[in-house]
Amino acid sequence: LILQVGAYRTIVNSSKISRIGIIQGLTEGCLQTFVFLWAPALRAYSGSAVEGVWGLGKDGEPAYGLIFGSFMAFGVIGGFLE
Repeated sequence: LILQVGAYRTIVNSSKISRIGIIQGLTEGCLQTFVFLWAPALRAYSGSAVEGVWGLGKDGEPAYGLIFGSFMAFGVIGGFLE
């Protein structure tokens, strides 16, 4: 418990650490919101998409694995380019 109190005081007393924590929390919140909403948004879009478009399965459902894999691949490429 003493270590936790010391860690809390360090976070509160250091504006640099507090800002990093706030930025990280907001970034994660945006990411989780996107993850929660991307599948329904893609499903709604797939109803009006042209047949045979890349990223849709044979049944017209979005190819979630392919799309998610693309997100991850481009994230890695962006990390290398940074």
